Parts: sequence; C-alpha cells; structure tokens
Amino acid sequence: MLTLLTSEQREKAKLKGTYRDIIAGPQADDAIPDSQEGLAVSSLSQKQVSLLKEAIYTYVGNINETEAKKYMEKYANAFDSTVIGFSGTTALNAEDDYVRVHGPSLWIEFSMQSNKSTNKPGNHPHSVWRDTQTDYGGQK
Repeated sequence: MLTLLTSEQREKAKLKGTYRDIIAGPQADDAIPDSQEGLAVSSLSQKQVSLLKEAIYTYVGNINETEAKKYMEKYANAFDSTVIGFSGTTALNAEDDYVRVHGPSLWIEFSMQSNKSTNKPGNHPHSVWRDTQTDYGGQK
C-alpha cells in the first residue's frame, strides 16, 4: 500500500525521526502517543484503502473469525479518524524501515531491523497490533 502513495501522500505520511524498533511493544503499554502523526486514511484511494484493510487483517485475522470481523468493522468505521505513517523507505525491506497505523483504538507498528545473529541489514522484522480499548480485556 505504501508503494502506491503519490509523492504528495508520501510527504504527508513521512514521520519525523527514525524508528529502530516498535515503540508500543512488550512492557510498553502506555507508549502509544496521544497525538497522531501521518496521512489521513480518508485521503486514500479505494485501492489504497483495500490494501490497508488487507494489511490490518494480517494481524486481526490471527484471532477467531467472528472477533476478527468485529475488529475489522470497528477499524474501518473509524478510518475517518485514522492515519498511516512511515519512516525509512516505503518498501519496508531495509533496516530502520518503519510503518504505523494509528486510529482511535487501532495501533499497528512494523519495524525492520538488522539481524544481530547474521549481521544482515533489514531482515529481522518486529511488529505489534494493539487495541487501546480492549488490550488485556480492556483493563487499562
């Protein structure tokens, strides 16, 4: 989906700074920023939105189908208040390539890192899907 962004969309989606890892991973429950940064999903084409939904389903599809459908509907209904952002390249295959999707409750991060055991750049992905309303059974 990122590779289909126009130059104007890429400019708006480009995050400030470099992200070497996900920020809201294990033991970082309160790390999700309150403010959003990036490109409004509402400004994407239908094709781009379709690819974004596929990307989100990569995470949500790991739970049972009934719950996955509920989450997908919830997130799609909030696309007017959701942004996407990236740093590094849009190919997401190089070290320090990073992408996030940030909605009212949706938080997805994907970060490419070097593999410390092989010393090959950009071949070790870290990723997380969080829901700020239902993480840990909604007990925040």
